[in-house]
Amino acid sequence: MKIRCIAFCILLLVNIFVFSLVCLVNSELAQWGISIFVPGLFFFSSSILLDNWEGALVCTITGLFLDSVYQTPFGLLGITLPLLCLLGKGWLKNSSNNRPWRAVLFQVIANLFTGIFLFAVLFFKIQPYTNLDYTRLIIDLILSSIVIIPLCFWLHDFTVKIVEKLSVNSKIKVNSL
Repeated sequence: MKIRCIAFCILLLVNIFVFSLVCLVNSELAQWGISIFVPGLFFFSSSILLDNWEGALVCTITGLFLDSVYQTPFGLLGITLPLLCLLGKGWLKNSSNNRPWRAVLFQVIANLFTGIFLFAVLFFKIQPYTNLDYTRLIIDLILSSIVIIPLCFWLHDFTVKIVEKLSVNSKIKVNSL
């Protein structure tokens, strides 16, 4: 149990650290009216390193953190990320080809669908957001899809190395793609 708790805490801290870095980049890009939207980056490591319950819990906490920072309807990403985590876990279980680019493509597609779903929810349900500049939102989503590709490769390697270093004598199974 202690071993699983270590992986859980490490993954949660890594997610918060990486998203804090993304927030710093977004604060610099805000002067040009650009925002990087990358929730698809944070669910796949949980799918690989943790079991269903722990992965869903890490993704829920990370999603609620993302909701508060992105100022999205509270709980939207807190529900979406655990569902993506469970979907990723199923994809890993049923996939025979575990090449890294396939996992990244899965994350990019999940990020695109999350962004499109969020924009649809904001457009149809929440009154202050119905007058958004959709050209800017589409540009942000395209730029986010480009930026997330190298971040996915980096985050997977970063997470696996940290979990392996901090749990050298433990029995945490780390699946390398």
